[in-house]
Amino acid sequence: MTNLLRVLRVSVLLELRQLATSRFMLLCVIVQPFFVAVTTMFMLRHRPDFDPVYVVVGAALSGIWSIVLFEGSWIISSERNAGTLEYLVGAPSSFMLVVGSRLVGTMVFSLISMALSWEIGAWIFGYAVAIAEP
Repeated sequence: MTNLLRVLRVSVLLELRQLATSRFMLLCVIVQPFFVAVTTMFMLRHRPDFDPVYVVVGAALSGIWSIVLFEGSWIISSERNAGTLEYLVGAPSSFMLVVGSRLVGTMVFSLISMALSWEIGAWIFGYAVAIAEP
């Protein structure tokens, strides 16, 4: 069990380090949700039935899906290009554990999208975005 947790921790940290230095992934997590949220809030703010929670969730989901889909396919491709895919398959640790752990790191990194969209709604437009029923 401790070996599984060690592999999980190391893979998640590796993925977070790689994502933090990728300009494209930072663009998907920070810039894309920012423009989606600002544009949508600016267009819909005068409607009487406007609820900023939908904009926050929609902008965050666009960032989350972008990074998880792109990085999910790039994990296998980068391992293949580096010549380490065969070593991962033949390693004592499960291949799915290593790749799944890296995807967990990607999902943790993509939660920045949710926080950023939340802050945009609350700070720039002055909306109080609260979770009524979690």
